Amino acid sequence: MSKQDQREAVILVDPIMTGEAFKETCRSLGFSVVSVYSVSAEVLAEVAPAHRDKDDVSLYVRSPADLPDDFGRPVRAVVPATEPGVFLADTLAARLGLRGNDPARAMARRNKAEMRRLAAAGGLRIPDFRIVSGVAGLAAAAEAVGYPVIVKPATGAASRDVRLVEDAGRLPSTAAGLGPLDLFGADVEEWLVERYVRGRELAVNMFSIDGEHRVIDIWEYRQPGTADYDQPYWDLLQIRDTDPLFAEAVRFAAEVLDCFGVRFGPSHIEVKCADDGIHLIEIGSRLPGASIAEHWELNSSFKPYADTLAVLLGRTEEIRASFTPDGRVEFGSVPAICCIRNDDRPGILREIYGLAQAAAIPGVQVVHAPHRPGDFIPMTQDLNTVVAKFLVSGPTEADALKTLQAVRSTISVEITQHEAVAR
Repeated sequence: MSKQDQREAVILVDPIMTGEAFKETCRSLGFSVVSVYSVSAEVLAEVAPAHRDKDDVSLYVRSPADLPDDFGRPVRAVVPATEPGVFLADTLAARLGLRGNDPARAMARRNKAEMRRLAAAGGLRIPDFRIVSGVAGLAAAAEAVGYPVIVKPATGAASRDVRLVEDAGRLPSTAAGLGPLDLFGADVEEWLVERYVRGRELAVNMFSIDGEHRVIDIWEYRQPGTADYDQPYWDLLQIRDTDPLFAEAVRFAAEVLDCFGVRFGPSHIEVKCADDGIHLIEIGSRLPGASIAEHWELNSSFKPYADTLAVLLGRTEEIRASFTPDGRVEFGSVPAICCIRNDDRPGILREIYGLAQAAAIPGVQVVHAPHRPGDFIPMTQDLNTVVAKFLVSGPTEADALKTLQAVRSTISVEITQHEAVAR
């Protein structure tokens, strides 16, 4: 083994998209980076063509059985860098005798069908549901649950192929539009059909230190109207701890984490708050997407990448610096996110008007606008098909909401119909 190979390593599982920042964190602490990629080659080529950059070792696997017994260097931690890596990371950590969450419940933290089964067995409040192995079974499952229903693939993320079906007449067209592969290029083997829950939708972000669960913050997914929806990305706003649902949502999230065997690191728990109580929609035992972690780095004492790595390394004292003595994260402002959607029609982007003006609005911190004129823009049906995102903040909730409104009044998108769509 060369001198470089003697360096201690951190294994990052699927360090793409929001997980790319883990590489720089590892390097800043002197660790070599072993990256394990479980997503398909096609997805890697599309979303992360330069994914091997800053890797010391790059491995491509589909299951834990594909992993080597020896990584050629001492390994100190295994990190699930993005959603698809949760099961693989916790399974590997257990094999190596390293810190990680319960491997026996790892699949339930990744697969939504298993997630529902474990939640039901643990007595958590969840929507009534059925699980089917193919789209042919959707109709019977929906009738059993009762319309309106939400249909979603058991694997995946970012609301890809999550569909609201209001009635039986709309199910055939919905089923015809569902893809055979999930967001990460894996075959969809099961579909979840569940009762649509009306109420406020919250994302409760927690951080666990040796089984002690602390709240980082809570965000609300806010819609432009009161209609039922399946695509939650419009306005995202961090709610205050004075919100009447805050304390109950934190208590419920802690119960979820105990049920799912989470003892270490970040978690992102999405819930619906209905008249009969809080319902678990899903749990992700990793950092959240939608640029929330980016907001934390800009506006809070919490260090998402460094603290996640620290808890898996057992460096508890380093993490405590991110929290107040009573276990809270300090925020210098109220963060929010404005998602510009294409709810009209798919087509060719001609222009996003007002980008420069919106970027100059006080309170706008970051603009993510990856598309250029001439790009094909599909209808927004998940996080990855949002046209643009604006990260904003304000001294108060009212200020943040005012900035969100100012961005929306400044931005307009011109899309012309694509020839193939027109035919």
